[in-house]
Amino acid sequence: MHARPRSRRARFETLLLLLPALGLGACTGKPADGAATPSLVSGTAETTAAASADTAQTATPRATSVAALAATAEAAAGLPEVIDSWGVPGSEPGQMMLPFGLAGDGQGNLYVSDSTGVSRYSTGGDFQLRIGAGELPVAEGIAVGPDGLLYVTGYSAQVQVYDPDGRLVREIGEAGEGLGKLRKPTDLAFDPAGNLLVADAGNRYIARLSRDGGYLGAIGEPGTMRGQFTAPRTLDVDAEGRVYVGMGDDFLLQRFSADGQYLDSFGQGTLDETLYRTAGVAVDSERGIAYVSQSVAHAIQAFDLQQTPIRLLWQMGGLPGANEGEFNGPTGLYFEAGRLYVADTRNNRVQVLDLP
Repeated sequence: MHARPRSRRARFETLLLLLPALGLGACTGKPADGAATPSLVSGTAETTAAASADTAQTATPRATSVAALAATAEAAAGLPEVIDSWGVPGSEPGQMMLPFGLAGDGQGNLYVSDSTGVSRYSTGGDFQLRIGAGELPVAEGIAVGPDGLLYVTGYSAQVQVYDPDGRLVREIGEAGEGLGKLRKPTDLAFDPAGNLLVADAGNRYIARLSRDGGYLGAIGEPGTMRGQFTAPRTLDVDAEGRVYVGMGDDFLLQRFSADGQYLDSFGQGTLDETLYRTAGVAVDSERGIAYVSQSVAHAIQAFDLQQTPIRLLWQMGGLPGANEGEFNGPTGLYFEAGRLYVADTRNNRVQVLDLP
């Protein structure tokens, strides 16, 4: 299924037409009688200030037509466009059943893990290959290494490694409890040195492994304080080697230095910035933006990593839905060349966003 692209200008013009229906007086600058004023999720100082003023003066009708129009235009211009959407529900080759993870090789190929294994598509959605048939009953975390091989977590405590043609090359990692071992690996990423980082929800830490599976060290430890994990679920690494870790049972994203020292956390700021069960993260190192999926809130958020404190730039979604730009339990994310690929899990599809 391929979605029809829609321009930001078209979205803005649609919003203009909807203003009267939303209760905004066209000429008076006031809400229509008895109408609630619509809100926008935005990281701008103007909209934040307007929201604060409304909270402080709830008894005073606000002049909304001009202010809301400006905020709406700004928000519409600053949101991604859905430029493609593809996926057919099912368990046969070329179909998807609850897609979890996404990984690209930078050569026009996108790997999708789901409850039936791993499939390779073109970034345009053309099915190419089923990987691990009979070997991967469930696949979750996936990453393409600097060696061009595909690293997969899922049904076992080890990491399966496949070549681009889908042949199993080796299994790495030692199953067991404690440091240096893997119990329930959930996600994977490579650092700039080419080492493999594995989020282990069972042992509650991030294991750093060589590509042949040798244990190199740990990031984080079990616990509920900053720098500790109850169940790390997703991770990504930026160009400087900083590690971003989200947990399925927590409401923030933790950041660590390249050598594993805790740096900071974000996602527990204002109500709009709060993360609800982080399911995926992808970092644009060049622009300093972290993209985060929220499976429970059915939303994708973008955070500006260059601000102190780290702040929300935009949010897309927020209610379960199957239309263009809506999500139902989104999980894995993959960023490449100004586009964000989203595993829209319960809709059994991948949505492709052209980023602002």
